[in-house]
Amino acid sequence: MKIKINTKKLYNIGFRIALCVLVVVSIALVPTIFIAFKSPIEDKFMHKSSYQGVLEIWHIDTFEGGTLGKYQYLKARAIDFEKQNKGLFFMVKNMTETECLLALESGQMPSMFSFGVGVGELIVDYLSQIDTKGLTISDNFLSAGAISNNVYAVPWCRGVYSLISTTDRLKKQENYSSLAEIATTCGFTTKLKNNKTKTTYSLAFGSAGYVCPQMAYSYAHKNLVQNSTSTDVNNISKTPYSAYCDFIEGKANILLGTQRDIARVENRISQGKLDGVVYQHLTNYTDLVQFLGITKTDNTNAFNACKTFIN
Repeated sequence: MKIKINTKKLYNIGFRIALCVLVVVSIALVPTIFIAFKSPIEDKFMHKSSYQGVLEIWHIDTFEGGTLGKYQYLKARAIDFEKQNKGLFFMVKNMTETECLLALESGQMPSMFSFGVGVGELIVDYLSQIDTKGLTISDNFLSAGAISNNVYAVPWCRGVYSLISTTDRLKKQENYSSLAEIATTCGFTTKLKNNKTKTTYSLAFGSAGYVCPQMAYSYAHKNLVQNSTSTDVNNISKTPYSAYCDFIEGKANILLGTQRDIARVENRISQGKLDGVVYQHLTNYTDLVQFLGITKTDNTNAFNACKTFIN
């Protein structure tokens, strides 16, 4: 089975399940990966499980920040679920997108998928509709996993984009109320010896995979036009880490990063390598979302076990 990925279509809001995560979302000002919901396991699954066997989750992670943590958290919840459901076993398998596609091509099939943005379009035909009654998840996150108002995947963790700077980097700025306000206007060019110049960009950011950090800024403020002037934006084909390095090395005054960058910055603060840090979390948009979906099955007990795990 040959699957062709159209990356342009992957960024159309509402285009099937993968890109539904590009809808507007309101997220709390928490600079780390955090769980979107957590509910107690239902009493009817506290003893012997109605499904006796092994349930397998394929975990396909597509956004940086807490990659190992997401897998370990999911695995820990599976172990907890096993303990409260006698005769039921969970196996969480960490996979890349390519490994997932190859496994599907060979006829393998999990009980559930855990996946991030970009993967949903590839697996949507394998997913079952989920009844979300009783789930304590905001409507805009539920709609992110829906097609024609039918939910096929439920978000279970999310990340945040943030603008990051320091008071020292911004000492030339006057009368501004937020980092977003000056994100494309605080760069400058310095003349060096031998008529050479050095450019300090206003903003640095990098993209990787299917996520689109500039959308988080653009939605609430204005479009980021790469290098609209020599000192505005430094991104081109930068990775998130190289953008972080540009910020740390003083090549850009503001970093558009994720919770991973916040963790890196906080680590430098604890080591005394950075101070006066200023954050502005961008709360109107995120595509840093991980979903759980149940594979189509005729086994009602297996399906109900998967649904209860999601609950």
